[in-house]
Amino acid sequence: MGPAPMLVASVLCVPVWQAPGALDLLLFVVCGVFGALGIVFVNAAYQRAPVAVIVPFEYTALFWAAAAGFAIWGERPDLYAWLGGAVIISSGLFILYRETRTAAGPSAVPSAFPLQEAPGAAPTLADAEDPPRREPGV
Repeated sequence: MGPAPMLVASVLCVPVWQAPGALDLLLFVVCGVFGALGIVFVNAAYQRAPVAVIVPFEYTALFWAAAAGFAIWGERPDLYAWLGGAVIISSGLFILYRETRTAAGPSAVPSAFPLQEAPGAAPTLADAEDPPRREPGV
């Protein structure tokens, strides 16, 4: 689409524009700080644990989005939202179960994630060597 919708909206908002007040600016800053902290903590989690262990915890976003929708706008999830959420969450829990079972010992269930495989498994990013560093301007 490009910048066209933004340009149209910019022109249409001119007659009703109100500059944000001090409280609004404070809320923007607070949202920015918590958003940045969230990214830092998610990245730290992905550095410390396999993806298959972390991703099921991200599914709590479904619950928080539903709770915020109800608290702020009075929305109630319909049957399809509940069914979709159940499918997504149960899939994530199954992957978590399978990966913890695979990491605990030999299993008949093959792992799609080689991070916890036995010796001799395919190399992972953790096995890669860092490239040599060059001085700036060289």
